[in-house]
Amino acid sequence: LHCNIGGSKDHDNYAPCSVEDLLTCGMDYWALGHIHTRNMLRENKPCIIYPGNTQGRSVREPDARGCYLVKVSDRNEIHTEFVPTDVVRWFVEEINISEFETLDKLIDELHERRDDIRSYADGRSAMLRFYLTGRGEIHNQIGRAIPEIILTLREGEGEDEHRQFVWVESIQSQTKPTIDISKRRQAEDFVGEFLKAADSLRNNPDFVSEILRLITKHSEHKVIADQLGELTKEDLLSILDEAEIKGLDFLLPGED
Repeated sequence: LHCNIGGSKDHDNYAPCSVEDLLTCGMDYWALGHIHTRNMLRENKPCIIYPGNTQGRSVREPDARGCYLVKVSDRNEIHTEFVPTDVVRWFVEEINISEFETLDKLIDELHERRDDIRSYADGRSAMLRFYLTGRGEIHNQIGRAIPEIILTLREGEGEDEHRQFVWVESIQSQTKPTIDISKRRQAEDFVGEFLKAADSLRNNPDFVSEILRLITKHSEHKVIADQLGELTKEDLLSILDEAEIKGLDFLLPGED
């Protein structure tokens, strides 16, 4: 059954229904489609499973992907076994930069994490995205260094078609300067007003519609118009956080 059980807001509300609806149909096993994330809603009487998709297609679909081998006994007892079928597996790693005194130490950590993923991928090749978070002294160095760091991490990966690779898809920086943003927001100056405006938007009850209104005021939004509808509230909040930090970087390039 291709459906959205429970009305998950993260997916189109295609053929909405509930677990209770399925219980009344007299089936022993329900194999559900539409939602790509593996989820066993009920183990038996009846067994209800979203097996998920067989191959993660993007960073939004990490970890093992596959199908369920389902066996039904003469007594209509259901036995299930998850069987991984993915060829390349997606991983996401988060690193807090507050732990590192120098950029070199951060780069060493990135290399170590990449090599750890190689052992976690069950013999498969892997796509890896790093998220850099936290506040630290190296915040101002990270942005311009990312392209070179990625090239270094990709070196030698994927050159041998018979060798397992770990390909760093991207490094997303969500780091913050060492400045106390909450304290700086209280200042009666342009920077303080900038931070207050961002915070006011963040706490707006109609945050999603308001930020989309602000974005679509600019003609440039047409370049990403097709993708705007796919962004969740969390995506938009993340974009706002990043814009706030970038604004501080421009407005206070030398302030601690």
